[in-house]
Amino acid sequence: MSDTSVKVHVKDGSGKHVNYGIQPSELNALNAEKDDAALNKLGGVAGLAKALQVDLGTGLAAHEVAPHGEAYGTNTTPDKPSASFLQLLWDALHDPMIIILLIVALVTIIIGVAVPAQRAHHGWSEGLAVLGTAFIVVGI
Repeated sequence: MSDTSVKVHVKDGSGKHVNYGIQPSELNALNAEKDDAALNKLGGVAGLAKALQVDLGTGLAAHEVAPHGEAYGTNTTPDKPSASFLQLLWDALHDPMIIILLIVALVTIIIGVAVPAQRAHHGWSEGLAVLGTAFIVVGI
């Protein structure tokens, strides 16, 4: 590990030098990569808790929360941006069952229009109904 001291500025504006056993960047990498080998190098969960000066049984005392928060940030993950409606439609159109329905609907419409006997009985309307139903399902 590199330099293990982290400069912490608590809310009252005074500078306090706290000596933690792990840099914020190393902690972020450990978390992002889910690296068990690196965690084991620290001594497992107990070693990580020791480096962070955290008691595994009781956690942080109230007066320790601010310095840890300043040094390591909040214990939150960024919200994942939601997909747009068009992206959801595009993803739904890749479903194998929807693809089969669309192909069957198009074939039924083509046969209903191309074959005179089917055209006389509006055979294309069944294909159009299936096509409309498939688009309703995709839109939901």
